[in-house]
Amino acid sequence: MTTLNINGQDYPILPTRSGLGYTVLQSGQELVETFDGTWALGCGYTKKRGPFAGYYYSDGWDATDPAYLRLRPSTSSLTITGSLGPTYWFEDASGDGTNFLYMVRNNQRVKINTSAFTLENDGTFPANSDVGHPALFETKHYLPLGASVDFQELTTVGNPTVADTFGSAGGSMRALHFASFQDKGTARLARGYSTNLIATAATAPLTAANWSSPGLECGDTSLAISDMVNHDGLLRVAKPDGLYDFDGLAFQQILPGLIRHEGLSADIGTGTYPYGALLFYPFLAGVLWRLFGQRKRPVGPDTLEQFADMSNVTSIRLGQHYEMAGLGAWLHNIYGNYWAAAFIEEDGISLRWHTLENLASRGMYIASDGTMYTATATTIFKLALAADGSTNTALGSNRGAASSTFDIFFYKWDHGLPNEQKQLTKIVTRTLSFPGSATASLQPRIHRDEGAAENVGSAITTNTLSENTWTAGTSDLYYEAMLSLRLTTTAGYAPTTSDPRIIMMQVHSRSASIVQYTLELTRARCREVNLTPTSALDNLRRLQNRQLVAVRQPGYDATHNIEVVDVRESLNDGGDGYTVVVLARRWEVP
Repeated sequence: MTTLNINGQDYPILPTRSGLGYTVLQSGQELVETFDGTWALGCGYTKKRGPFAGYYYSDGWDATDPAYLRLRPSTSSLTITGSLGPTYWFEDASGDGTNFLYMVRNNQRVKINTSAFTLENDGTFPANSDVGHPALFETKHYLPLGASVDFQELTTVGNPTVADTFGSAGGSMRALHFASFQDKGTARLARGYSTNLIATAATAPLTAANWSSPGLECGDTSLAISDMVNHDGLLRVAKPDGLYDFDGLAFQQILPGLIRHEGLSADIGTGTYPYGALLFYPFLAGVLWRLFGQRKRPVGPDTLEQFADMSNVTSIRLGQHYEMAGLGAWLHNIYGNYWAAAFIEEDGISLRWHTLENLASRGMYIASDGTMYTATATTIFKLALAADGSTNTALGSNRGAASSTFDIFFYKWDHGLPNEQKQLTKIVTRTLSFPGSATASLQPRIHRDEGAAENVGSAITTNTLSENTWTAGTSDLYYEAMLSLRLTTTAGYAPTTSDPRIIMMQVHSRSASIVQYTLELTRARCREVNLTPTSALDNLRRLQNRQLVAVRQPGYDATHNIEVVDVRESLNDGGDGYTVVVLARRWEVP
Protein backbone atom coordinates (compact mmCIF):
# COMPACT_ATOMS: atom_id res chain seq x y z
CA MET A 1 0.00 0.00 0.00
CA THR A 2 1.29 3.48 -0.91
CA THR A 3 0.90 5.88 1.99
CA LEU A 4 1.91 9.37 3.00
CA ASN A 5 2.84 9.84 6.65
CA ILE A 6 1.77 13.23 8.01
CA ASN A 7 2.39 14.11 11.65
CA GLY A 8 2.95 10.44 12.55
CA GLN A 9 -0.23 9.18 10.81
CA ASP A 10 -0.34 7.21 7.57
CA TYR A 11 -2.84 8.26 4.87
CA PRO A 12 -3.56 6.36 1.68
CA ILE A 13 -2.18 8.29 -1.28
CA LEU A 14 -3.42 8.29 -4.85
CA PRO A 15 -0.35 7.67 -7.02
CA THR A 16 0.41 10.10 -9.82
CA ARG A 17 1.55 9.14 -13.26
CA SER A 18 5.12 9.19 -11.96
CA GLY A 19 4.12 6.82 -9.22
CA LEU A 20 5.25 9.17 -6.47
CA GLY A 21 1.88 10.21 -5.19
CA TYR A 22 2.72 13.90 -5.12
CA THR A 23 3.50 16.76 -7.51
CA VAL A 24 5.84 19.72 -7.07
CA LEU A 25 3.84 22.68 -8.35
CA GLN A 26 6.50 25.31 -7.69
CA SER A 27 10.15 24.83 -6.76
CA GLY A 28 11.69 26.90 -3.98
CA GLN A 29 13.76 29.97 -4.90
CA GLU A 30 17.32 30.48 -3.73
CA LEU A 31 17.61 33.62 -1.60
CA VAL A 32 20.93 35.32 -0.87
CA GLU A 33 21.72 38.14 1.56
CA THR A 34 25.15 39.64 0.82
CA PHE A 35 27.38 41.67 3.11
CA ASP A 36 30.29 43.10 1.13
CA GLY A 37 31.00 46.65 2.21
CA THR A 38 27.55 48.00 3.00
CA TRP A 39 28.65 47.96 6.65
CA ALA A 40 30.41 51.29 5.92
CA LEU A 41 26.96 52.92 5.71
CA GLY A 42 27.07 53.04 9.50
CA CYS A 43 25.35 51.66 12.59
CA GLY A 44 21.75 51.87 13.73
CA TYR A 45 20.19 49.67 11.04
CA THR A 46 17.71 47.46 12.82
CA LYS A 47 16.05 46.24 9.64
CA LYS A 48 16.95 46.36 6.00
CA ARG A 49 14.99 49.01 4.13
CA GLY A 50 15.55 49.08 0.40
CA PRO A 51 18.67 47.67 -1.26
CA PHE A 52 21.23 48.99 1.24
CA ALA A 53 21.76 48.83 4.97
CA GLY A 54 24.69 49.15 7.35
CA TYR A 55 24.68 47.23 10.62
CA TYR A 56 23.06 47.40 14.05
CA TYR A 57 26.10 47.97 16.25
CA SER A 58 29.62 46.74 16.89
CA ASP A 59 31.53 45.93 20.03
CA GLY A 60 35.12 45.56 18.91
CA TRP A 61 34.79 45.65 15.11
CA ASP A 62 35.71 48.51 12.80
CA ALA A 63 33.15 48.80 9.99
CA THR A 64 34.19 52.22 8.70
CA ASP A 65 36.03 50.91 5.60
CA PRO A 66 33.90 49.41 2.80
CA ALA A 67 36.80 47.26 1.62
CA TYR A 68 37.29 45.34 4.86
CA LEU A 69 35.53 44.54 8.08
CA ARG A 70 38.38 44.73 10.62
CA LEU A 71 38.90 44.60 14.35
CA ARG A 72 39.11 47.99 16.05
CA PRO A 73 42.58 49.53 16.35
CA SER A 74 44.77 48.19 19.14
CA THR A 75 45.31 50.32 22.21
CA SER A 76 48.13 51.00 24.61
CA SER A 77 47.24 51.65 28.22
CA LEU A 78 48.45 53.20 31.45
CA THR A 79 47.09 52.33 34.88
CA ILE A 80 45.83 55.25 36.97
CA THR A 81 43.67 55.77 40.03
CA GLY A 82 40.52 57.79 40.52
CA SER A 83 36.86 57.71 39.55
CA LEU A 84 34.90 58.62 36.44
CA GLY A 85 33.43 62.05 35.91
CA PRO A 86 33.54 64.88 33.39
CA THR A 87 37.01 64.53 31.88
CA TYR A 88 39.13 67.26 30.32
CA TRP A 89 42.48 67.16 28.53
CA PHE A 90 45.11 69.63 27.47
CA GLU A 91 48.72 69.66 26.27
CA ASP A 92 51.61 71.75 27.48
CA ALA A 93 55.39 71.65 27.16
CA SER A 94 58.27 72.04 29.57
CA GLY A 95 61.09 74.50 29.00
CA ASP A 96 63.17 71.88 27.20
CA GLY A 97 60.41 71.26 24.67
CA THR A 98 59.11 67.95 26.07
CA ASN A 99 55.40 67.63 25.38
CA PHE A 100 53.01 66.49 28.12
CA LEU A 101 49.37 65.56 28.17
CA TYR A 102 47.23 66.40 31.20
CA MET A 103 43.97 64.70 32.11
CA VAL A 104 41.88 66.33 34.85
CA ARG A 105 38.58 65.26 36.44
CA ASN A 106 36.95 65.54 39.85
CA ASN A 107 40.01 66.43 42.00
CA GLN A 108 42.41 64.26 39.97
CA ARG A 109 45.38 65.38 37.88
CA VAL A 110 47.29 63.00 35.57
CA LYS A 111 50.42 64.01 33.64
CA ILE A 112 51.71 61.88 30.76
CA ASN A 113 54.87 62.09 28.68
CA THR A 114 53.33 61.71 25.22
CA SER A 115 56.46 60.61 23.34
CA ALA A 116 57.25 57.80 25.79
CA PHE A 117 53.65 57.24 26.93
CA THR A 118 54.73 57.11 30.54
CA LEU A 119 52.99 58.35 33.63
CA GLU A 120 54.82 61.37 35.04
CA ASN A 121 52.41 62.16 37.81
CA ASP A 122 49.08 60.90 39.10
CA GLY A 123 48.13 63.38 41.78
CA THR A 124 45.26 65.45 43.08
CA PHE A 125 44.12 69.01 43.48
CA PRO A 126 43.10 70.32 46.92
CA ALA A 127 40.29 68.53 48.71
CA ASN A 128 36.78 69.39 47.52
CA SER A 129 38.08 70.36 44.07
CA ASP A 130 35.76 69.67 41.16
CA VAL A 131 37.66 70.35 37.97
CA GLY A 132 35.78 72.04 35.13
CA HIS A 133 36.77 72.99 31.58
CA PRO A 134 40.33 74.40 31.51
CA ALA A 135 41.41 77.09 29.05
CA LEU A 136 44.64 78.39 27.54
CA PHE A 137 45.12 82.14 27.92
CA GLU A 138 48.30 84.22 27.48
CA THR A 139 50.40 81.00 27.18
CA LYS A 140 49.14 79.62 30.51
CA HIS A 141 46.52 77.01 31.27
CA TYR A 142 43.90 77.94 33.84
CA LEU A 143 42.14 75.21 35.79
CA PRO A 144 38.72 75.76 37.38
CA LEU A 145 38.40 73.82 40.63
CA GLY A 146 34.71 74.30 41.36
CA ALA A 147 32.63 76.32 43.77
CA SER A 148 34.67 75.50 46.87
CA VAL A 149 38.33 75.89 45.80
CA ASP A 150 40.11 78.84 44.18
CA PHE A 151 41.12 78.29 40.57
CA GLN A 152 44.74 77.66 39.62
CA GLU A 153 47.22 78.54 36.91
CA LEU A 154 49.70 76.00 35.56
CA THR A 155 52.67 78.33 35.89
CA THR A 156 55.57 76.01 35.07
CA VAL A 157 55.66 72.59 33.41
CA GLY A 158 58.45 70.60 35.04
CA ASN A 159 60.59 67.89 33.42
CA PRO A 160 61.49 65.36 34.69
CA THR A 161 62.89 66.04 38.11
CA VAL A 162 61.42 69.53 38.44
CA ALA A 163 57.86 69.51 39.68
CA ASP A 164 55.08 71.48 38.05
CA THR A 165 54.23 74.73 39.78
CA PHE A 166 50.72 76.05 40.17
CA GLY A 167 49.62 79.54 41.08
CA SER A 168 46.42 79.94 43.08
CA ALA A 169 44.08 82.86 42.56
CA GLY A 170 43.31 83.22 46.25
CA GLY A 171 40.74 85.53 47.71
CA SER A 172 37.83 83.15 47.07
CA MET A 173 38.32 83.39 43.32
CA ARG A 174 36.24 80.42 42.28
CA ALA A 175 35.58 79.05 38.80
CA LEU A 176 33.27 76.36 37.43
CA HIS A 177 34.61 76.57 33.86
CA PHE A 178 36.93 78.68 31.72
CA ALA A 179 36.93 79.65 28.05
CA SER A 180 39.05 82.10 26.09
CA PHE A 181 37.38 84.15 23.36
CA GLN A 182 37.65 87.29 21.23
CA ASP A 183 35.72 90.33 22.41
CA LYS A 184 35.74 93.25 19.95
CA GLY A 185 39.36 92.75 19.06
CA THR A 186 40.51 91.91 22.56
CA ALA A 187 41.42 88.41 23.72
CA ARG A 188 39.70 87.63 27.00
CA LEU A 189 39.39 84.80 29.49
CA ALA A 190 35.84 84.07 30.62
CA ARG A 191 35.20 82.59 34.07
CA GLY A 192 31.92 80.98 35.01
CA TYR A 193 31.29 81.08 38.74
CA SER A 194 28.57 81.18 41.39
CA THR A 195 26.16 78.99 39.42
CA ASN A 196 25.25 81.40 36.61
CA LEU A 197 27.66 84.37 36.63
CA ILE A 198 30.30 85.14 33.99
CA ALA A 199 33.26 87.48 34.49
CA THR A 200 36.05 88.29 32.00
CA ALA A 201 39.68 89.32 32.25
CA ALA A 202 41.96 90.71 29.54
CA THR A 203 45.25 90.06 31.40
CA ALA A 204 46.81 88.44 34.48
CA PRO A 205 43.79 86.35 35.61
CA LEU A 206 45.31 85.60 39.03
CA THR A 207 44.81 89.24 39.95
CA ALA A 208 41.28 89.78 41.26
CA ALA A 209 41.15 93.40 40.14
CA ASN A 210 41.55 92.38 36.50
CA TRP A 211 38.19 90.66 36.41
CA SER A 212 35.03 92.45 35.33
CA SER A 213 32.62 93.11 38.17
CA PRO A 214 29.83 92.43 38.74
CA GLY A 215 29.56 89.26 36.70
CA LEU A 216 26.96 89.03 33.95
CA GLU A 217 24.05 86.66 34.49
CA CYS A 218 23.74 83.70 32.13
CA GLY A 219 20.25 82.35 32.70
CA ASP A 220 19.06 82.15 36.27
CA THR A 221 20.42 80.46 39.36
CA SER A 222 18.18 77.39 39.19
CA LEU A 223 20.54 75.70 36.72
CA ALA A 224 24.33 75.91 36.97
CA ILE A 225 26.76 76.41 34.10
CA SER A 226 27.80 72.97 32.80
CA ASP A 227 30.42 73.97 30.19
CA MET A 228 31.97 76.91 28.33
CA VAL A 229 33.65 76.90 24.91
CA ASN A 230 35.10 79.16 22.26
CA HIS A 231 33.25 78.71 18.97
CA ASP A 232 34.58 80.71 16.04
CA GLY A 233 36.08 83.22 18.47
CA LEU A 234 32.75 83.64 20.27
CA LEU A 235 31.89 82.65 23.83
CA ARG A 236 29.25 79.92 24.12
CA VAL A 237 27.94 78.82 27.52
CA ALA A 238 26.17 75.50 28.09
CA LYS A 239 23.57 74.97 30.80
CA PRO A 240 21.11 72.12 31.30
CA ASP A 241 18.36 74.22 29.70
CA GLY A 242 20.29 74.99 26.52
CA LEU A 243 23.06 77.09 24.99
CA TYR A 244 23.77 80.77 25.51
CA ASP A 245 25.68 83.19 23.29
CA PHE A 246 27.54 86.32 24.45
CA ASP A 247 26.89 89.28 22.12
CA GLY A 248 29.33 91.58 23.90
CA LEU A 249 26.70 93.01 26.23
CA ALA A 250 24.59 90.14 27.53
CA PHE A 251 23.87 86.42 27.15
CA GLN A 252 21.14 85.27 24.77
CA GLN A 253 19.73 81.77 24.65
CA ILE A 254 20.42 80.26 21.20
CA LEU A 255 19.00 76.79 21.76
CA PRO A 256 15.63 77.55 23.39
CA GLY A 257 12.66 75.34 24.03
CA LEU A 258 14.42 72.52 25.87
CA ILE A 259 12.97 70.92 28.98
CA ARG A 260 13.52 73.05 32.03
CA HIS A 261 12.92 71.82 35.54
CA GLU A 262 14.84 71.19 38.73
CA GLY A 263 15.25 67.50 38.02
CA LEU A 264 17.53 68.01 35.04
CA SER A 265 20.99 66.49 35.48
CA ALA A 266 23.73 69.00 36.17
CA ASP A 267 25.88 67.16 33.58
CA ILE A 268 23.61 68.13 30.67
CA GLY A 269 25.68 70.29 28.37
CA THR A 270 29.00 68.91 29.69
CA GLY A 271 31.15 68.06 26.70
CA THR A 272 29.77 70.83 24.46
CA TYR A 273 32.16 70.74 21.54
CA PRO A 274 32.93 73.19 18.73
CA TYR A 275 34.31 71.77 15.49
CA GLY A 276 34.72 74.11 12.57
CA ALA A 277 31.36 75.63 11.76
CA LEU A 278 29.57 72.99 13.84
CA LEU A 279 28.74 73.11 17.54
CA PHE A 280 27.59 70.02 19.44
CA TYR A 281 25.57 70.09 22.65
CA PRO A 282 24.91 66.84 24.60
CA PHE A 283 21.43 66.96 26.10
CA LEU A 284 19.44 64.13 27.64
CA ALA A 285 20.41 60.49 27.11
CA GLY A 286 20.31 59.70 23.42
CA VAL A 287 20.13 63.34 22.29
CA LEU A 288 23.05 65.22 20.76
CA TRP A 289 22.19 68.61 19.30
CA ARG A 290 24.09 70.03 16.33
CA LEU A 291 24.13 73.76 15.60
CA PHE A 292 25.14 75.04 12.18
CA GLY A 293 24.48 78.74 11.88
CA GLN A 294 20.79 79.10 12.61
CA ARG A 295 20.07 75.44 11.84
CA LYS A 296 19.59 73.22 14.88
CA ARG A 297 18.74 69.51 15.04
CA PRO A 298 19.50 66.31 16.99
CA VAL A 299 22.12 64.21 15.18
CA GLY A 300 23.04 61.25 17.42
CA PRO A 301 22.52 57.59 16.45
CA ASP A 302 19.15 57.63 18.19
CA THR A 303 17.80 60.05 15.60
CA LEU A 304 18.05 57.36 12.91
CA GLU A 305 14.54 56.21 12.02
CA GLN A 306 15.57 52.57 11.76
CA PHE A 307 17.44 52.45 15.11
CA ALA A 308 15.40 50.46 17.64
CA ASP A 309 15.84 47.82 20.32
CA MET A 310 16.03 44.17 19.30
CA SER A 311 15.24 41.08 21.33
CA ASN A 312 18.18 38.99 22.56
CA VAL A 313 20.68 41.69 21.60
CA THR A 314 22.00 44.09 24.22
CA SER A 315 20.53 47.53 23.63
CA ILE A 316 22.89 50.48 23.29
CA ARG A 317 20.19 53.04 22.47
CA LEU A 318 19.56 56.13 24.57
CA GLY A 319 23.17 56.42 25.63
CA GLN A 320 24.45 59.69 27.04
CA HIS A 321 26.86 61.57 24.81
CA TYR A 322 30.07 62.60 26.55
CA GLU A 323 33.15 64.62 25.63
CA MET A 324 34.03 64.67 21.90
CA ALA A 325 37.16 65.09 19.78
CA GLY A 326 37.51 65.75 16.07
CA LEU A 327 40.15 65.35 13.36
CA GLY A 328 39.65 65.76 9.64
CA ALA A 329 36.23 64.47 8.58
CA TRP A 330 35.72 62.40 11.74
CA LEU A 331 34.32 63.04 15.19
CA HIS A 332 34.89 60.66 18.10
CA ASN A 333 32.98 60.51 21.36
CA ILE A 334 31.68 58.22 24.07
CA TYR A 335 28.04 57.26 23.47
CA GLY A 336 26.79 55.53 26.61
CA ASN A 337 29.74 53.24 27.23
CA TYR A 338 30.70 52.91 23.58
CA TRP A 339 33.43 54.54 21.58
CA ALA A 340 31.55 55.99 18.63
CA ALA A 341 32.95 57.60 15.49
CA ALA A 342 30.93 59.85 13.19
CA PHE A 343 31.89 60.64 9.60
CA ILE A 344 30.98 64.16 8.49
CA GLU A 345 29.26 63.76 5.11
CA GLU A 346 30.02 65.81 2.01
CA ASP A 347 27.39 68.42 2.93
CA GLY A 348 29.60 69.27 5.92
CA ILE A 349 26.85 68.87 8.51
CA SER A 350 25.34 65.35 8.32
CA LEU A 351 26.85 62.53 10.37
CA ARG A 352 27.24 58.81 9.67
CA TRP A 353 27.77 56.96 12.95
CA HIS A 354 29.80 53.87 13.80
CA THR A 355 30.22 52.15 17.15
CA LEU A 356 33.59 50.50 17.74
CA GLU A 357 33.86 49.19 21.28
CA ASN A 358 32.42 49.21 24.77
CA LEU A 359 35.12 51.10 26.66
CA ALA A 360 33.07 52.42 29.61
CA SER A 361 35.24 55.52 29.55
CA ARG A 362 34.84 59.30 29.66
CA GLY A 363 36.39 61.94 27.49
CA MET A 364 37.97 61.76 24.05
CA TYR A 365 41.02 63.80 23.16
CA ILE A 366 43.08 63.94 19.97
CA ALA A 367 46.58 65.21 20.60
CA SER A 368 48.58 67.45 18.29
CA ASP A 369 50.28 64.39 16.76
CA GLY A 370 46.95 62.78 15.82
CA THR A 371 46.94 60.24 18.65
CA MET A 372 43.63 59.74 20.47
CA TYR A 373 43.17 59.22 24.21
CA THR A 374 40.30 58.23 26.47
CA ALA A 375 40.10 57.11 30.11
CA THR A 376 38.18 54.77 32.38
CA ALA A 377 38.36 55.08 36.15
CA THR A 378 41.59 53.08 36.24
CA THR A 379 43.07 53.16 32.74
CA ILE A 380 44.13 55.66 30.09
CA PHE A 381 43.92 54.26 26.56
CA LYS A 382 45.97 55.50 23.64
CA LEU A 383 45.37 54.59 20.01
CA ALA A 384 46.54 55.78 16.64
CA LEU A 385 44.26 57.37 14.05
CA ALA A 386 44.84 57.87 10.35
CA ALA A 387 45.82 61.35 9.19
CA ASP A 388 42.21 62.07 8.18
CA GLY A 389 40.92 61.24 11.67
CA SER A 390 39.54 57.86 10.66
CA THR A 391 40.43 54.45 12.05
CA ASN A 392 41.57 53.29 8.59
CA THR A 393 45.21 52.91 9.52
CA ALA A 394 47.78 50.85 7.60
CA LEU A 395 46.85 47.26 6.83
CA GLY A 396 48.57 44.31 8.43
CA SER A 397 49.03 45.18 12.09
CA ASN A 398 47.75 46.79 15.27
CA ARG A 399 44.23 45.42 15.40
CA GLY A 400 42.28 43.88 18.25
CA ALA A 401 43.59 42.50 21.53
CA ALA A 402 44.58 39.16 23.02
CA SER A 403 42.17 37.11 25.17
CA SER A 404 39.16 39.11 23.99
CA THR A 405 35.78 38.70 22.31
CA PHE A 406 34.57 40.97 19.50
CA ASP A 407 30.94 41.09 18.32
CA ILE A 408 29.12 42.78 15.48
CA PHE A 409 25.38 42.58 14.84
CA PHE A 410 23.90 43.26 11.43
CA TYR A 411 20.29 44.02 10.47
CA LYS A 412 17.21 41.83 10.16
CA TRP A 413 16.02 40.76 6.73
CA ASP A 414 13.15 38.70 5.30
CA HIS A 415 13.74 38.91 1.50
CA GLY A 416 10.43 40.69 1.07
CA LEU A 417 8.57 37.60 2.29
CA PRO A 418 7.67 38.55 5.88
CA ASN A 419 4.83 36.04 6.22
CA GLU A 420 6.55 33.07 4.61
CA GLN A 421 9.03 30.77 6.22
CA LYS A 422 12.39 30.36 4.56
CA GLN A 423 15.03 27.71 5.07
CA LEU A 424 18.65 28.57 5.83
CA THR A 425 21.21 26.54 3.93
CA LYS A 426 24.72 28.03 4.33
CA ILE A 427 26.87 31.03 5.23
CA VAL A 428 29.75 31.82 2.88
CA THR A 429 32.61 33.90 4.33
CA ARG A 430 35.75 35.19 2.65
CA THR A 431 38.51 36.04 5.12
CA LEU A 432 41.97 37.52 4.83
CA SER A 433 45.07 37.78 7.05
CA PHE A 434 43.89 35.50 9.84
CA PRO A 435 46.95 34.76 11.99
CA GLY A 436 46.44 31.00 12.05
CA SER A 437 47.10 28.58 14.93
CA ALA A 438 43.52 29.25 16.05
CA THR A 439 44.63 32.39 17.93
CA ALA A 440 41.73 34.20 16.24
CA SER A 441 38.57 32.23 15.48
CA LEU A 442 35.50 33.63 13.74
CA GLN A 443 32.11 32.18 14.59
CA PRO A 444 29.17 33.07 12.28
CA ARG A 445 25.87 33.24 14.17
CA ILE A 446 22.22 33.58 13.22
CA HIS A 447 19.34 35.05 15.20
CA ARG A 448 16.07 33.55 13.93
CA ASP A 449 12.82 35.42 14.54
CA GLU A 450 14.16 37.56 17.38
CA GLY A 451 15.76 34.54 19.00
CA ALA A 452 19.11 34.19 20.71
CA ALA A 453 22.31 33.75 18.73
CA GLU A 454 22.83 30.29 17.25
CA ASN A 455 26.28 29.18 16.14
CA VAL A 456 26.41 27.97 12.54
CA GLY A 457 29.03 25.34 11.84
CA SER A 458 32.57 25.44 13.18
CA ALA A 459 34.59 28.58 13.87
CA ILE A 460 36.75 29.86 11.00
CA THR A 461 40.49 30.13 11.67
CA THR A 462 42.06 30.25 8.22
CA ASN A 463 42.20 32.48 5.17
CA THR A 464 39.82 30.86 2.78
CA LEU A 465 36.34 30.89 1.32
CA SER A 466 34.48 29.09 4.07
CA GLU A 467 31.04 27.52 4.07
CA ASN A 468 29.14 27.01 7.29
CA THR A 469 26.07 24.86 6.70
CA TRP A 470 22.89 23.75 8.42
CA THR A 471 21.62 20.21 8.68
CA ALA A 472 18.42 20.30 6.68
CA GLY A 473 15.41 20.33 8.94
CA THR A 474 17.41 21.29 12.04
CA SER A 475 17.02 24.85 13.40
CA ASP A 476 16.97 26.25 9.88
CA LEU A 477 13.50 27.76 9.35
CA TYR A 478 12.79 31.45 9.82
CA TYR A 479 10.53 34.31 8.88
CA GLU A 480 13.11 36.98 9.69
CA ALA A 481 16.82 36.51 10.42
CA MET A 482 19.83 38.51 11.54
CA LEU A 483 23.53 37.74 11.12
CA SER A 484 26.08 38.37 13.84
CA LEU A 485 29.78 37.56 14.06
CA ARG A 486 31.89 36.74 17.09
CA LEU A 487 35.68 36.70 16.85
CA THR A 488 37.53 35.28 19.84
CA THR A 489 41.25 35.67 20.43
CA THR A 490 43.49 33.63 22.69
CA ALA A 491 46.37 34.74 24.86
CA GLY A 492 48.66 33.91 21.94
CA TYR A 493 47.12 36.51 19.65
CA ALA A 494 49.61 39.27 18.83
CA PRO A 495 47.77 42.54 18.12
CA THR A 496 50.84 44.38 16.86
CA THR A 497 51.35 41.95 13.98
CA SER A 498 47.77 40.86 13.28
CA ASP A 499 44.93 42.31 11.24
CA PRO A 500 42.26 39.66 10.51
CA ARG A 501 39.83 40.97 7.92
CA ILE A 502 36.54 39.95 6.36
CA ILE A 503 35.93 40.79 2.71
CA MET A 504 32.51 39.30 2.13
CA MET A 505 29.74 37.26 3.70
CA GLN A 506 26.65 35.68 2.18
CA VAL A 507 23.75 34.01 3.92
CA HIS A 508 21.96 31.55 1.61
CA SER A 509 18.36 30.48 2.09
CA ARG A 510 15.57 29.05 0.01
CA SER A 511 11.91 29.68 -0.09
CA ALA A 512 9.47 26.80 0.21
CA SER A 513 8.39 24.61 -2.66
CA ILE A 514 4.65 24.21 -3.21
CA VAL A 515 3.72 20.51 -3.22
CA GLN A 516 0.40 18.83 -3.96
CA TYR A 517 -0.50 15.54 -2.29
CA THR A 518 -3.60 13.69 -3.48
CA LEU A 519 -5.10 11.29 -0.94
CA GLU A 520 -7.57 8.46 -1.60
CA LEU A 521 -9.77 8.41 1.49
CA THR A 522 -12.13 5.55 0.71
CA ARG A 523 -13.59 3.30 3.41
CA ALA A 524 -11.50 0.38 2.28
CA ARG A 525 -8.20 2.19 2.08
CA CYS A 526 -8.74 4.13 5.30
CA ARG A 527 -9.53 0.86 7.11
CA GLU A 528 -5.98 -0.27 6.27
CA VAL A 529 -4.52 2.65 8.30
CA ASN A 530 -7.11 2.44 11.12
CA LEU A 531 -9.02 5.54 10.02
CA THR A 532 -12.38 6.40 8.58
CA PRO A 533 -12.71 8.87 5.70
CA THR A 534 -14.32 11.39 8.04
CA SER A 535 -11.70 11.08 10.80
CA ALA A 536 -8.89 11.31 8.25
CA LEU A 537 -10.37 14.48 6.74
CA ASP A 538 -10.86 16.01 10.21
CA ASN A 539 -7.20 15.28 11.08
CA LEU A 540 -6.00 17.06 7.97
CA ARG A 541 -8.22 20.09 8.51
CA ARG A 542 -6.83 20.48 12.03
CA LEU A 543 -3.32 20.71 10.61
CA GLN A 544 -4.19 23.43 8.09
CA ASN A 545 -2.38 26.76 8.75
CA ARG A 546 -1.59 25.67 12.27
CA GLN A 547 1.95 24.39 12.66
CA LEU A 548 4.87 22.68 11.02
CA VAL A 549 4.40 18.94 10.75
CA ALA A 550 6.72 16.10 9.86
CA VAL A 551 6.11 14.28 6.59
CA ARG A 552 7.55 11.07 5.17
CA GLN A 553 6.92 10.90 1.47
CA PRO A 554 6.71 7.70 -0.55
CA GLY A 555 10.19 6.58 -1.49
CA TYR A 556 11.92 8.21 1.52
CA ASP A 557 12.90 6.81 4.89
CA ALA A 558 13.58 10.22 6.49
CA THR A 559 11.02 12.83 7.43
CA HIS A 560 11.00 16.56 6.69
CA ASN A 561 8.79 19.51 7.60
CA ILE A 562 5.86 20.90 5.71
CA GLU A 563 3.26 23.55 6.39
CA VAL A 564 -0.27 22.52 5.33
CA VAL A 565 -1.83 25.55 3.64
CA ASP A 566 -4.97 24.10 2.04
CA VAL A 567 -7.14 20.97 2.25
CA ARG A 568 -9.73 20.44 -0.49
CA GLU A 569 -12.02 17.42 -0.58
CA SER A 570 -14.49 16.06 -3.09
CA LEU A 571 -16.72 12.98 -2.97
CA ASN A 572 -15.23 10.13 -4.93
CA ASP A 573 -17.09 8.51 -7.77
CA GLY A 574 -18.07 5.50 -5.68
CA GLY A 575 -19.60 7.64 -2.97
CA ASP A 576 -17.73 5.78 -0.23
CA GLY A 577 -15.25 8.50 0.73
CA TYR A 578 -13.25 11.46 -0.51
CA THR A 579 -10.51 12.45 -2.87
CA VAL A 580 -8.50 15.02 -0.91
CA VAL A 581 -5.93 17.44 -2.32
CA VAL A 582 -3.44 18.74 0.28
CA LEU A 583 -1.36 21.78 -0.69
CA ALA A 584 1.72 22.32 1.43
CA ARG A 585 4.90 24.37 1.66
CA ARG A 586 7.87 22.03 1.67
CA TRP A 587 11.47 22.86 2.37
CA GLU A 588 14.56 20.90 1.44
CA VAL A 589 14.20 17.15 1.66
CA PRO A 590 17.12 15.65 3.60
